[in-house]
Amino acid sequence: MNCAEMTPDNNLAENANLSGLVPYDYLRCLFEQTPDLDENSDWSKLLPWNIKITPWKDLGQW
Repeated sequence: MNCAEMTPDNNLAENANLSGLVPYDYLRCLFEQTPDLDENSDWSKLLPWNIKITPWKDLGQW
């Protein structure tokens, strides 16, 4: 997978799928990891071809 296959016409779930990820897992990890970043963080690590998919954990809270 390379970023040349990604287009602005694809949404996050489609880009995750093109990267060989389960879209639900990608979006879950994206939403879990985003709050931990600040303005100076490297946001590119959240792109589908860079993100580390972590196991789901039930935190028991909303």
